[in-house]
Amino acid sequence: MFNLLHSLYTIKIVGDRRVREILEQAKDKVAKHFNIQKYLLNHRYRIGRLPELYEVGVKRIGNYIIRYARRIGKVFGVFNPYRDEIVFDYELLFKPHQLLRTAIHELVHKVQKLRGDIGRVPRYQLEKEAYTVTQRIMNKN
Repeated sequence: MFNLLHSLYTIKIVGDRRVREILEQAKDKVAKHFNIQKYLLNHRYRIGRLPELYEVGVKRIGNYIIRYARRIGKVFGVFNPYRDEIVFDYELLFKPHQLLRTAIHELVHKVQKLRGDIGRVPRYQLEKEAYTVTQRIMNKN
């Protein structure tokens, strides 16, 4: 039992250090892209378990009706503008490149909050901008 707890604790410490390093890289890149001061991107973060996305439906095969659920995606990060907090999925601790991409995407939402876009601009436009900026920043590497 001690070994299991020790392993989980070690993963938490290593994960926190990795998340902090990658968040600093992401802050540098986003601040440079938007030409703003890096300290404006400070926020809280935590690691949690985020949902998977499924398509659920019913189809008819012969005389049978079958219900199905097909996995179509995974939520890797969420920015909460009211708590000024980013939540990352725990799986990202083992995928540094995806963690960087997710951190950049969520920090773009932070910039949108600073500009006053959240609540004023339609959600699909906010997501489109975050996706486009993330692609642009990641392709510069």
